[in-house]
Amino acid sequence: MNFVNNKKVLLIFSIYTFCILISSCVSTVTNTPKKKPNFRGYSWGNTKRYIIDKEKGKAIHKNIGETLIYNTQHRNVPVQLIFCFKNQNGVYRLRAAGYITNQHVENEKLNRVFLKEIIKKYGEHSIPAEIRGKFWYGEDTVVYAREYIGVSVPTNTIIFNTRTDTNLPFITSKNSIKRKFIFGYFEKKFYDQIMNLNDKSLFHGKLSYFEEILLGFRPKRLR
Repeated sequence: MNFVNNKKVLLIFSIYTFCILISSCVSTVTNTPKKKPNFRGYSWGNTKRYIIDKEKGKAIHKNIGETLIYNTQHRNVPVQLIFCFKNQNGVYRLRAAGYITNQHVENEKLNRVFLKEIIKKYGEHSIPAEIRGKFWYGEDTVVYAREYIGVSVPTNTIIFNTRTDTNLPFITSKNSIKRKFIFGYFEKKFYDQIMNLNDKSLFHGKLSYFEEILLGFRPKRLR
């Protein structure tokens, strides 16, 4: 009889202990602080698969290795939405992202949709001497903005030149002028590694093609 009672006590104690452990684990998971999002609700280090799942419903324009691109809209502005990843043992993890506008954007909309949003979060910009464009520095994110002015030529090719001034007003012209804007977001740790390279020619070996574009190292020639 005592053996049966002891068995019951042991069973009850085991169940109680198990419940305490589960409760502790749930509490730990629940109270773990969430990482602040860095770009469109995503955090640096998120996987490509996670982002594809979250962006479900958008048509993928390009998905090759370290690059994922959507042709979509950001607050009613047509853009290329670009995600760039680092390959870590076969798992692609986010380290850069951004927008390239797909068509002419009016000054007022440009400021309302992009610049005000950046300034509100990161404050005033700075202009490093070594790179054209404007930068905003956050705790774990660096944001880069640059304008490309394109001029139509007889071959129907648009050749984009750069402007360093992203403040209003932009220049206007009666000629066939097209403007594109780049807004690049970079994991600060990754950005610092690139900027600390002694030999700037090594940039091209450390950055993917679209990371170079988002950081202003590769002015685009587009048809």
